Formats: sequence, C-alpha cells, structure tokens
Amino acid sequence: MQLQLPLPAPFPSEKMSHKDKIFIVGSCFAENIEGKLRDTKFKTLVNPHGIAFSPLAIARSLEDSLHKKVYRQEDLIDYEELWHGLNFHTDFSAPEAEAALNKMNQSTESAHGFLSQADWLVLTAGTAFQYYYLQKNGEESPAANCHKIPAVHFKKRLLSIAEIVDCLKIIIAEIRQVNPRLKIIWTVSPVRHVRDGLTENNRSKARLIEAFRQLADDITNSWYFPSYEILIDVLRDYRFYDYDLVHPSNLATDIIWQQFGLQFFTQMTNILVEEIQKIRVAAQHKPRFPGSSAHTKFVENTLRQIKNLAHQHPELDFFEEQGLLGTE
Repeated sequence: MQLQLPLPAPFPSEKMSHKDKIFIVGSCFAENIEGKLRDTKFKTLVNPHGIAFSPLAIARSLEDSLHKKVYRQEDLIDYEELWHGLNFHTDFSAPEAEAALNKMNQSTESAHGFLSQADWLVLTAGTAFQYYYLQKNGEESPAANCHKIPAVHFKKRLLSIAEIVDCLKIIIAEIRQVNPRLKIIWTVSPVRHVRDGLTENNRSKARLIEAFRQLADDITNSWYFPSYEILIDVLRDYRFYDYDLVHPSNLATDIIWQQFGLQFFTQMTNILVEEIQKIRVAAQHKPRFPGSSAHTKFVENTLRQIKNLAHQHPELDFFEEQGLLGTE
C-alpha cells in the first residue's frame, strides 16, 4: 500500500565530500541544515550577517562578504540603547557602536576568505516579503532585520519573481568571477511565515519556488533541492511540525536532512556520515556509573573508533568528542 507520493529530485553529477567547504546563507532552516553538516564534520560557514529571510537580504550578505565591506557608525541605527545594523541580525547589535561594528566587520572579513575558497553555496530563502527602511531623506533601503523598530519607519512589499532572479543572478555572477568552481544549491525554507497569513505565505513561497527553479535552470552547476515540498507535499501532516505548527519538527528536519544526503552525498559519504553520527552519540552518552570497568571499556572502544576514522580521513576533527570522553 502506497501512503506517500514520491517527490522526484535531480541527482547532480557533482557530490559533496568532507574535503569541501560549504557556505550557507538564509533563513533559520539554513542554520538547521548547517548544524547537521557541522555535526557530521563538514567544513561550514553560516550566515555572516545572521539569519536572512528574504532574497534581497541574502544577496546583500553575499555581496558584503564578497567585497569585504567595512561598516561604519553612520551605517548603524541607535534605538533603545542599542546600535543596530539593518543588514544584520540582532545578534550583532550592542550597547556601544564600536562593539557592534567589530562583530559585523570581523564576521564579514571571515566570510570573505571562506566564500572565495568555498566549493558549495547553499541558499535558503524563507519569504519573498521585503521590508524597506524609510530614511529621513525620503530614500528607501532594504532591511534584513527590523530590530523591533516601530513599523511606521518601514514599508513592506512582496518581491516579484523577476526581482528575486535578477538580484541573485547578479551576485552569483560576481562570486563566480572570483570562485568559478563554486557549486550552488537553491532551496525554499519549509518554515511557514504565518504572521503574513496563510494565503500570503503561499503567495510568497510560490514566488520563491519559481524564482529558485529558474535560477537552478539558468545557472550552470546549480540545483534546486525541494525542502519545502518534502514537508508540504510528502509528509503532509501536522505531526511533522513543532508545537507552534510553523517550524518543522526534529523528525521532519531529520527526514529532509536524509533526503539532502541522498541527493548530494556519494554513497561513501553517506556511510561516513552514519559512522560519525554513531561516534557523536557514543561521546555524548551519560554513563550511570562513570569510572566503572564497563564504562572504561566503552570509552576505550569509542576512542579506538575515533582514531581509526581519523586515520582514514585526516580532514575530520574529533576534538569535541575526545573532550567529551575525557581526553584531548
């Protein structure tokens, strides 16, 4: 009995390995995927400006990273005793302008070096709605984060498909001039933006899907991964959502992650990911009787597995797991 419709997805000729560097930018779901990659020992860098929901915010983060933009105090806004950057998440805000600028510029500089050498770029947009900050001189500037500044200072607009495609095509072309080998994965976050209403959320997601499919078709060595469709059209049940009925549950995220591996990892990489996950589970195990002979043997066996795997794959770093097991 078939209880789910299959979701065909293209299997690219290019595959990820643990020797690759993976630059990830976009919504909170981008950070979920990056966490899975980082936990399984891939080399990653995520969101140098913090979480970015809209395509314009993603494009600005990439542009700043590529050109190593240096932010200055005149680029910040002083609101409620904090200095904010409209192109940055609130994590970069600070009571003093210098502290905020240091965080922003250090992150951008690190991202510049990583992006120029990255093998993969993963982009995850969450919404096609864009907020614009209304400046005192009458100009409007796209904002990645409103920082709870009163809504009267912003204008909200739904981006067109052409606007999304154009802004991302331009920055990808610029990046490819510096890093021509970069491969790209486009995906739409399965997190629903219900603050806009379900109808408006669906309008927004539809534009993102069409734009990203166009980009995947038009740009060489780039592919579309159906994160949104897996949750909405394959799983199709509220039991795969968290309590807020908006974010995917841990199980749903694991299923999407598994499909991501099937599509973009080689068979050997998937086997290696499973071995790494087993070691991480063992290292995080809380023994009932630490120091017992049984626990000592367990630790020794796990350390032996780490040593063997690290010898076979010297690009892997098990420093964290060795620390959890009481060694370094």
